[in-house]
Formats: sequence, C-alpha cells, structure tokens
Amino acid sequence: MTDKPGQRLFISHIDVKPTSPSSLTLTTNKAHLPSSQVVYGDQPSQAPSERVRELHGESDDINYQYGGKYVWLVPRYTSSYSTAAVGFEIVIQGDANGSLKDLAKGAGGDFRYLLPIKDVTKEAKVTQVALLRLDGDLGRRPAGWSGNTIDINKNRGKTFLYLLWKNAL
Repeated sequence: MTDKPGQRLFISHIDVKPTSPSSLTLTTNKAHLPSSQVVYGDQPSQAPSERVRELHGESDDINYQYGGKYVWLVPRYTSSYSTAAVGFEIVIQGDANGSLKDLAKGAGGDFRYLLPIKDVTKEAKVTQVALLRLDGDLGRRPAGWSGNTIDINKNRGKTFLYLLWKNAL
C-alpha cells in the first residue's frame, strides 16, 4: 500500500516524554499507530495532553505506586502502511538498554521496555490504544480490543497494567 490523500493514519510507535494533560481517543478513520513514545516527568502536571489514557479513568502514569519518574506513553502516527505497528510487546530484563526508554525509570528493579511489532504482511494495523489497570490478572481482554501486552508491572506487586490496542485496515 502507498500513501494516498485521505488514507488513514496508523500508530507507528509510542513515545515516553513530559508535557500537559488531556484525553486520548484515537479514531480508526484518523490514524494508524506506528509506535509510541515514552515520556518522563517529575510531577503530574507534566503529563502530555496526547498521552495514552487508562480505560476506566485510573492513573495513566506507568510508574503509579512504584516511585521514580512519572512515565507516560504518547502514540506516534504515520500514514505509511509499511511502518505502522500491528501490536506491541513488553520486554522486562535486568540490564539497561541505552537505546530504549525504561517504563520503570527511577523505580529500581528490572528495566521495562515497550516495543512496536511491525509486519508488512499483516493488513490490519494499530489505530487505537489504551492502558488497562486491574487488581488482578487480565484473563480475558475487554470486548472490542484486538490485542494486549503482558502485564507491564509483572513481578512488581500492586496493580496489573496492560496496553490494549485495536487494529483496523
């Protein structure tokens, strides 16, 4: 597929960085998600307005209850079908990776990274994302969502946290 006027945008990645508050609801006719960015802050007022929100209005700070930096996810969009994400994975490891942003910045313990999954052979791309914070294991993902990560807080105790996404053509 090539980029055409009026073509949907997809999420390509998710960023991590500090800014100001607002809700994020991505519409499938607006954009495909190529990835996301990880954003750090020292106080809640630095939350980016375009950050990924928790599905039920719970905290969208990845480090909530763990100390360290405030950490938010910010989706990044693309109109390029070939660079759009088809999903995301969480990597938890004992060693730091200087080329990635730690989702547990300043909290101690394992390093946690969010990686976009890209596959040009899959037509459905990520168009919407949300966090889901629970008191227990996910079990079954909420209706209407195409995929989810493993528990971002695995082996940390306290709440369970997942990134959910919806895929569309």
